[in-house]
Amino acid sequence: MQEILSVPAILVFGDSYADTGNNNYIDTMFKANFLPYGKDFMGGVPTGRFSNGKIISDVFGTSLFFDIFFGHKVVLIDYFEVGIVETN
Repeated sequence: MQEILSVPAILVFGDSYADTGNNNYIDTMFKANFLPYGKDFMGGVPTGRFSNGKIISDVFGTSLFFDIFFGHKVVLIDYFEVGIVETN
């Protein structure tokens, strides 16, 4: 019997090849919820990502752990704060 793995997340650091953005849950005037975005993606509908298909992190996640498409419902905020000074 195959062991079932529980992987809560895959964290990918990179540029636009690894992160096409997803602003479905952010109040902004720039959205990717319309064609041509997503026309060649699963289901042929826009997903809110500024991409027309899978990116390398999708391919890795699908081939390594998952049989489903994942990772597009959580918005992570940055923790950048103005005024923090580096100390030794």
